[in-house]
Amino acid sequence: MRDAAAPFNARMSDVPLDAARRRDPRIDSRMAVRPSLRLAERWVNRLPLAGVTLLSKVGAPKLAALGISFSIPFIYLGGLLGLLTGRLVIDPARFVWFLTMAAVLWLMQFVHGGPFSVLSLLMLCVLHLPYVLGGRAVNGGPERAWDAFRLLASFLAICGIAQYLLQFVIGPLFAFPMDNLLPEPLRVLGFNGQGWIEYGSTTFRSNGVFMLEASFFSQLLAIALVGELLNRALSWKRVALYCAGIVVSYSGTGILSLIVCFPIWMVRQRRWDVAAVLLIAIALFWAVLLSGVANENVFVKVFLDRSREFTSTGSSGFARFVGGFYLFEQFLWPDPLRTLFGFGSGSFVAYIAEAQFPAHGMALFKMVFEFGIVGATAYFGFLLYCFSRSRAPLELRAAIFVPLLIQNYVPFAHGLAFVLLVWSTPSVAQFLRSKA
Repeated sequence: MRDAAAPFNARMSDVPLDAARRRDPRIDSRMAVRPSLRLAERWVNRLPLAGVTLLSKVGAPKLAALGISFSIPFIYLGGLLGLLTGRLVIDPARFVWFLTMAAVLWLMQFVHGGPFSVLSLLMLCVLHLPYVLGGRAVNGGPERAWDAFRLLASFLAICGIAQYLLQFVIGPLFAFPMDNLLPEPLRVLGFNGQGWIEYGSTTFRSNGVFMLEASFFSQLLAIALVGELLNRALSWKRVALYCAGIVVSYSGTGILSLIVCFPIWMVRQRRWDVAAVLLIAIALFWAVLLSGVANENVFVKVFLDRSREFTSTGSSGFARFVGGFYLFEQFLWPDPLRTLFGFGSGSFVAYIAEAQFPAHGMALFKMVFEFGIVGATAYFGFLLYCFSRSRAPLELRAAIFVPLLIQNYVPFAHGLAFVLLVWSTPSVAQFLRSKA
């Protein structure tokens, strides 16, 4: 049996096993390699992955209209299967952290004394409850989880590239079947599933056919790309495939993840050769931009437009990454009580309608605005603890944390975190039980 960290370079395991883990040989028990557990483990991974990707656009009637897909049921089915087969156990430390976070967030609603959305807060708790689950055995868990994700990411990348090209042949109606041919009662609403590459264009950005938006498609491929670079069996064909998928998505959120993760990867792996090549490529790219030679190129035009969005108040980039700070300045900071305890769960949407500048519900903005500094500290403290306990490489954890910061009320990033970071990490409870 291959080592649990085999998919990644040996030095990339950031949280070494403590003394108790190293001393207990029963961690590698035979139960971890039984065929029944192998089969169960595959579905423990596959169900959440399928839910947040292949079924992310599909939901039950009435719930789909509210933006709720089958992702959450599939995540819980995977977790339940893991518990029933003994593949997963409840991690005591994470469970205490979750209860503390939930208690603080619920308490904030009564401290500020204003109206709040019970359903919004319940949804937040439902999305984060699976973080309390941990893996039961070391052998093969992370490896099988990564293999399942790698295969899925490659499939979606191929679908996305084909989708982008086929829209010029068969038309957008059939190139985007999940957005146009899926019965409306089953179609998840509230997302920009079929977006233009730029204003006034007749070409659509690829969303990988199944993903909610092009932005989620690019984020998934960015995570896959980071993981592939850490893989011992690095496949440059897959790297090229993921890069091509990110290009046809015309989305900057995946690139944002790469901007965060690449410097970490280059420093930790000591890939100064890659750093030098990247700096030269960036310099050449900006030289081409400044020369104006490629200004009519579609990709270059889109890149320039995207780069200006942070200062353009009417753009999605400004609303997503900048507008929240103006919202704080307008409503939050003038009121010390609201600064500490927030305006209440679900209040963000109501206030952005009155805001001076547009703002989107990025996790940082939404959590601070609705739950105040106290509640946001409890929330992000819980997430950081869960991510820090994972034995996955720091780069991979960062790649998943970035989309989580962008949108924490969508199951997408949570599902990937469960499979690749949390559930594949052996729980402290397992080692405590083994020593008994």
